[in-house]
Amino acid sequence: MSKVNTPIILHGEIMVIEDNTADLKFMSKTLTKAGYRVRSASDGELALRSVQAKLPDLILLDINLPGMKGVEVCSRLKADPATKDLPVIFISALGEIELKVKALEAGGTDYVTKPVESSELLARIDIHLNMYRLQRKLVVQSEKLIAEIEERKLAEEELLNEKSFSEAIIESIPGMLYVYDDQGTHIQHNKRHEDMTGYSTEELSHMNPLSWYDDKADILRVEAAISDVFTKGYGEVEVPMRIKNGEKLMMHFTGSRLVMNGKKYFVGVGTDITDRKKAEDALRVSHERFLTVLD
Repeated sequence: MSKVNTPIILHGEIMVIEDNTADLKFMSKTLTKAGYRVRSASDGELALRSVQAKLPDLILLDINLPGMKGVEVCSRLKADPATKDLPVIFISALGEIELKVKALEAGGTDYVTKPVESSELLARIDIHLNMYRLQRKLVVQSEKLIAEIEERKLAEEELLNEKSFSEAIIESIPGMLYVYDDQGTHIQHNKRHEDMTGYSTEELSHMNPLSWYDDKADILRVEAAISDVFTKGYGEVEVPMRIKNGEKLMMHFTGSRLVMNGKKYFVGVGTDITDRKKAEDALRVSHERFLTVLD
């Protein structure tokens, strides 16, 4: 029966910075067997260049390196924004208490004591590597959430600007503007509508659009104009309209059909032509008198 070679699942890359050949060989073998990729360096300068070229997932750092000490290597790693979050586990001799304290103060994540025991080394790497990856995941999620919030804020600002622009256009219309759906439900009106009729926003939102007219014939003419809007797209009518204080205004109404999302709306604009009608009537009377004098 042939032996099946099961591929090793790599759990990440560990940078081992160790000048002792025997210790380096032991840790490299232990980590490789556990499924990690291993990179190594025997001094601090070489290690820093290697880390800057390609970030590992975790660093094992001998505290007592020749030349640049492990504490200085760690300090330089923590001072660089690109490497400051990398977990650094120090490797120290049994009696190096002061160096351990300095190592942790320099930003070290943890330490293991020589002679290194395989199970302890792997357990500490597993803990801090998982913590680091969780931290990175949270950072990515936070950045994504912040980006989504900023994007949403921009979209809301654009929507608000569009809404403000639309409202400004509506309020700039000199006549009374109103919008109803095809069921006669009040949708919107401008401030001019309230000023001309004397009714409040609350009152207007519950009024039947035909309740402005007293005469049955006027109501029929308005209904015909509304029908023209929904069937032909446009309608108009001149009709007297009673406002809240009981006064009647002679109005010229134009309406157009608006279709949005498959639903039809009536958009109407009313212009007060009372003074114009009075002037026309006065001119007509004057003209008739003139013709009478000529006769």
